[in-house]
Amino acid sequence: MSLSTPSNFRFLVEEWPSIAKEAMDAERYALAAPIASAVYARRALERTVHWLYDNDSDLQRPYNSQLSALMDERSFRVLIPPPIYIDLQYIRRTGNAAAHDKKVVESQSVASLRLLFRFLKWMGRTYSAFDIEVGTFQEEALIVQVKVKEVPNSAELQQLQERYEAQRVAMETEREQRLKLEGEKQILAERLAAIQERKERHENIPIPASEYSEADTRLLFIDELLREAGWDPAASNVIEYPVTGMPLSTNPNGNGKVDYVLWGADGKPLAVVEAKRTTHDAQQGRVQASLYADCLERMTGQRPVIFYSNGFDTWIWDDTFYGPRAVQGIYTRDELQRVVDRRIGRVNIRHVPIDEQIVERYYQHQAIKRVAESWVDEDGMRGLKRKALIVMATGAGKTRTVAALVDLLLKANWAKRVLFLADRNALVTQAKRAFEKNLPNVTTLDLTKQRYDESARVVFSTYPTVMNRVDQVRSDDVKTFGVGHFDLIIVDEAHRSVYDRYGAIFTYFDSLLVGLTATPHDQGDRDTYALFDCEEHNPTSFYELGQAVADRFLVPPIGKAVDFGFLQRGIRYDDLSESDRTHYEETFRDDQGNIPEEIGAPAINNWLFNSNTIDQVLAYVMENGIKVEGGEKLGKTVVFARNIDHARAIQNRFEDQFPQYGGHFMSVVHSKEQYSQSIIDNFSDKDRYPQIAVSVDMLDTGIDIPEIVNLVFFKPVYSKSKFWQMVGRGTRLCPDLFGPGQHKENFRIFDLCGNYSFFNLRPEGIEPVRSPSLSQRIFEATILLSEQLREPAHQVPKDQALRVELLNSAHSWVQALWELRHTVRIRPAQRVLDHYRERTAWNALSKSGISDLFETVGHLIELPDKDELAKRFDLLMLDLEIAVAQEAPSVDRLFRTLASTATQLARLSNIPVVQERYPAIKAVLDVANDQQQRAAVFGLEALEFTRKQLRDLVRLIPREERKVVYSDLRDELVSEGEDIISMPGSYTMRSYRMRVEEFIRSHKHQLTIHKLYTNEPITTAELVELERILFDGDERGTKEALMKELGEERPLGYFIRSIIGLDEGAAKAAFGEFLSGSIFSATQIHFIDSIIRHLTVNGVIDKRMLAEPGSTFTDLHQEGIFGLFPNENDQDKIISVVEWVQGNAQPGERSA
Repeated sequence: MSLSTPSNFRFLVEEWPSIAKEAMDAERYALAAPIASAVYARRALERTVHWLYDNDSDLQRPYNSQLSALMDERSFRVLIPPPIYIDLQYIRRTGNAAAHDKKVVESQSVASLRLLFRFLKWMGRTYSAFDIEVGTFQEEALIVQVKVKEVPNSAELQQLQERYEAQRVAMETEREQRLKLEGEKQILAERLAAIQERKERHENIPIPASEYSEADTRLLFIDELLREAGWDPAASNVIEYPVTGMPLSTNPNGNGKVDYVLWGADGKPLAVVEAKRTTHDAQQGRVQASLYADCLERMTGQRPVIFYSNGFDTWIWDDTFYGPRAVQGIYTRDELQRVVDRRIGRVNIRHVPIDEQIVERYYQHQAIKRVAESWVDEDGMRGLKRKALIVMATGAGKTRTVAALVDLLLKANWAKRVLFLADRNALVTQAKRAFEKNLPNVTTLDLTKQRYDESARVVFSTYPTVMNRVDQVRSDDVKTFGVGHFDLIIVDEAHRSVYDRYGAIFTYFDSLLVGLTATPHDQGDRDTYALFDCEEHNPTSFYELGQAVADRFLVPPIGKAVDFGFLQRGIRYDDLSESDRTHYEETFRDDQGNIPEEIGAPAINNWLFNSNTIDQVLAYVMENGIKVEGGEKLGKTVVFARNIDHARAIQNRFEDQFPQYGGHFMSVVHSKEQYSQSIIDNFSDKDRYPQIAVSVDMLDTGIDIPEIVNLVFFKPVYSKSKFWQMVGRGTRLCPDLFGPGQHKENFRIFDLCGNYSFFNLRPEGIEPVRSPSLSQRIFEATILLSEQLREPAHQVPKDQALRVELLNSAHSWVQALWELRHTVRIRPAQRVLDHYRERTAWNALSKSGISDLFETVGHLIELPDKDELAKRFDLLMLDLEIAVAQEAPSVDRLFRTLASTATQLARLSNIPVVQERYPAIKAVLDVANDQQQRAAVFGLEALEFTRKQLRDLVRLIPREERKVVYSDLRDELVSEGEDIISMPGSYTMRSYRMRVEEFIRSHKHQLTIHKLYTNEPITTAELVELERILFDGDERGTKEALMKELGEERPLGYFIRSIIGLDEGAAKAAFGEFLSGSIFSATQIHFIDSIIRHLTVNGVIDKRMLAEPGSTFTDLHQEGIFGLFPNENDQDKIISVVEWVQGNAQPGERSA
């Protein structure tokens, strides 16, 4: 190219001539030869990337020197501004398509050129030895500059690429040889230092603006969706395909142009894609796309599937069967062909017989039928829901049920590929074996162990394995798994924690979805039901433990509560014998000679393992556990241990106490055990050892071993769903376990840690709650602090400078997510990310904007800093700065934590880096005990300076780790006995109470219910009539059934009051006479208010609560009513009012 020829890349010629030549060649061919232009643009990109690796010491060159690997390297992604990094991916992919003889049109080559210009503009301004000025992209430089005969063909382009690659390898080899010479090393070091200095000098230069309009960029995004699904947007008849037959109101001649048409191998249309700008709702394309589908159907005889998208939100509509639904991408050709073919080959699954060789029990058939009825209408002409949730007791055959469902769907041509997900490898293996046994003619594959094969009909995997695969692409940049790859996904043990961590899988794949769980349906969380499109507590099908036991399909537990003192009450020094006190002193004395008065129960089997306790437990289980082989051998037994140390301690004590078994009778199984599957396989075999498996979260759920007859709860469990899953390890039937005709009729639970009593007192348990990550909390605190600085009190330069810095940080974290927007985890958030990737969007955040960032973006944030302790310190300081900005009381507490950290750092002042920053440490310590001086010295600016000075030092503070302690103090069996805990029962039992409560709430104005609400007296006749209306013997059962469920006889009026409460006005009126005309203290009035509040919520109150230790009414005085009202006359009046209100809840018991 002549120097007189205009070019957008002339600014590169002096310092980067080889890069300039490639870029100018791309520019020269942009209009005349788009394929050649795309190849040259990619080569310019590759040359630039290699130059950066050679010259920027912040980059760490990966072992693989391919362009994709160089661009994927973390240090490179940190270096390149996120908006520009996205551009580079487009340049690379378009260049790859051109190099593989795929069609590239002018719009694509020009797009690559514009994006390349922006990247090189950033590179030049960052690394140039001069302060160069680069203007905007000039369209006039794209005039046709070559003749057709000068355009290189594909073979010539390939030869050019091979020559370039050979030159690059030769240069790299030469460079490595030179670096072996000391002189060359010095020259390189000086050059790198000079370049680093230039980079730092130019670091505040703004990122070049995009050379593309928003509308054009949206089209690029939709093109990207097409390419990742294997479609070529530039292929013949794809873009703006002309159709006829549009409504004349749309076009007077009835013609139109479809944005994209995707064609099948037979030349018939498989899909239309209607593109809308991001500023428009994707739904605006729905009607237009449907009209295009009408035209193509008339023109070709085949109705295409409809897609409409604005680049962020994409919808699919196969309007011959389903309504529209949101999807995360475009289907591949094979996936679309399956959709079209099913229009003819699909069979109504309501009428397909269920294979009784797989499932023979009534509730399994019922579950499959309920799923079918929820998925398709009676005639089989319209699809309904696409998700289902099956609740089935552990051991009742969930896997076999879903295997029969898969068999039905395969036969009915509803599914070709199925994905079965479980959370552990052992469960994947077990499920795969069950499918192979019940569906021997169906090809299966374990994705955790085998290479993926598209011929597999049922694929088994853990969640992390699939998460790692969904973003993988083949060599042609097509995704390994398209959004429509699987027709059905089965989620084993579906619950909220799975969705929290792996919900992106279910969002990405557009498939039928079936969730399996053993969690009783009245205990499932709202999010789980919502995930499977079910109303709360109303799954598609349910069959629970109580009913399964009643039907004799499962066996019940015999609960044995065994109380060893230490496990539930801890170890108290004063309770020990003299010899044990000596051992206690030797074991627990600290470096200063101090001895704790007691060791709490939570420490037992957590970090303190008492051999005598373990010995007694093992001896008790060996003696009292259910035996097999004529009572000679302990039956298969699972011991649930707290942690790996605990499990090892149990194994060590067993081998010490029972050496006759030669070390094979008991084995430990946990996730870090290399041969855990082998141990589980041996344990599953009734004729092989181990006989006892000590489990650390491996056998708690999912494992199917009918021979298990003993469960030892050697740890506390607080989640009720997990508790029942653990109980379910023993519920399976096992014929002839004790000899011919002697079947397993029950199993024994040894509850060592009070779990039964815990769940009887707290039936709902305590479910684990997902806590936000450290990165999320820092992100949210950063935004909250920046918002606080918008207040008038902070409109000063130093505070506003801090606000800008905070917003810049938050903006950069969101930009980093935008770079990953095509990954399945980030894609659902890309609309919000698109808005906030522009820095100006952060200057005046609205409440709804902050809500979007917190709810949609916050949980996705991953800060690049890997120093966890530094990030924890950042969060502390952000919280402290927020407290200072708000003048909140928490300032004192937070500053004490900062002072504690500074004290620990001061002890490390012999370390040079700590000594260097000691003034910042001393500044904190100087004011630690002077609140007034602290307020004067430590404003926001000083706190932020302190954060930056100390954050990198925190990791130097020695971390105190709790040491594992082994003791041998004599424990004793305090008590033992049979214990009962209610099993999750049938739906009817639960629903009586639920339906009665719903009736009461919805009939609040019925005469008798209203009287109970307003504290008016009721008559016996009124109550009898209410009972007649309330209990219908059918839907709402009987009064006796309700009382049985409540577990106690309770006056009906009391029960109704507990549902509706007492009217606040009536409650206040009841105490009106007592309070009027008397003078009471504020505390006494507060006590009366507490009674009124209790009555408005609970309806009734037991007068004993007024002085009962631990109740709300003894918070103000330890003696309650008797301590607060010394006048006995006042006491009597209060009790009389309480009794009167109580008495009005049933006839004939009212006080005068």
